[in-house]
Amino acid sequence: MTITPLDPWIKAKIGQHEGKKLSAEKLYRYQTDRLREVIDYVRRKSPFYRKHLAGVPEDFLSCPKDITRLPFTTEADLRGQCLDMLCVSQSDISRIVTLFSSGSTAAPKRLFFTDEDLELTVDFFHHGMTTLTDPKSRVMIFMPGKKPGSIGDLLKKGLMRMNSVGFAYGPVTDSDDAMDALLKFKPHCLVGLPVQMLGLARHPGKTGIPEGLIKSILLSADYVPASIVAELESSLNVTVYEHYGMTEMGLGGGVQCRHREGYHLREADLFFEVIDPQTGQPQIDGRTGEVVFTTLTRRGMPLVRYRTGDLAKFLQGSCPCGTSLRRMGKVKGRISGAAKRVWTV
Repeated sequence: MTITPLDPWIKAKIGQHEGKKLSAEKLYRYQTDRLREVIDYVRRKSPFYRKHLAGVPEDFLSCPKDITRLPFTTEADLRGQCLDMLCVSQSDISRIVTLFSSGSTAAPKRLFFTDEDLELTVDFFHHGMTTLTDPKSRVMIFMPGKKPGSIGDLLKKGLMRMNSVGFAYGPVTDSDDAMDALLKFKPHCLVGLPVQMLGLARHPGKTGIPEGLIKSILLSADYVPASIVAELESSLNVTVYEHYGMTEMGLGGGVQCRHREGYHLREADLFFEVIDPQTGQPQIDGRTGEVVFTTLTRRGMPLVRYRTGDLAKFLQGSCPCGTSLRRMGKVKGRISGAAKRVWTV
């Protein structure tokens, strides 16, 4: 039994020194403390949250479930009041991401990150990637990576910490060129969007890939149909893993372990909920609802109870890997009317 690498990583982040694996009780106490801190922090530092949480009593939170007493933060808030959501000076911001939604004429969303916020993502990528690739491996990243703080740039930095080499090729726009680059780099692992990775698996040049070279593929940034996973695994003889994340989360949210029975979540940095999208009330485990999250460690632009528009559920029972971490099932789509997310650099 191989426990998810997120288990010992989160154990260290929350300061648990005893026991062989993460204590659910210790994590529960940690999340309670962090939620109290972030609510106090945004009330003091953010003009938006000072107004948004004005009617909420002080010291109301005695456990993570009490967060349901807070109002939601929405896409509309990010579009119209992003600067008022900042908790630091703009001079402390090192990365701004602008998100345009497909088929919408609404103003874009803007997300702001400090160097410390980006470091949290690099740390997650470092430990998360050990699930599917070994140290000293070569990883080809078919994601934007030219700009500092972009997904490919942060993933490369995370891979360096496990003595692996990352090559941020970028999104596939020319399949012939992408295949030529792949054959030259000779990667052991690929990271990319589902449809683009499927395109490479169907490319005639794949016959030039040495047998057994590519051992794993990580799919991210879009809905992952089971049919694509099956074809990639049979066509390239690899193991396919899935990652769940979005820019609002700081790019990383959760990743599958080797058992691939749900995402293990980044629970020292993010607190997740699943709600009934109609009533806003918590959804019971095993029932699909809207994913909501609160950042626990972000300093530049924290988000409190942000509604993602994604539909998923918490899985019942324990993962075969033996972790105490919760599992979230695969995202099943978007709430009707929610704008489709578009990947940006």
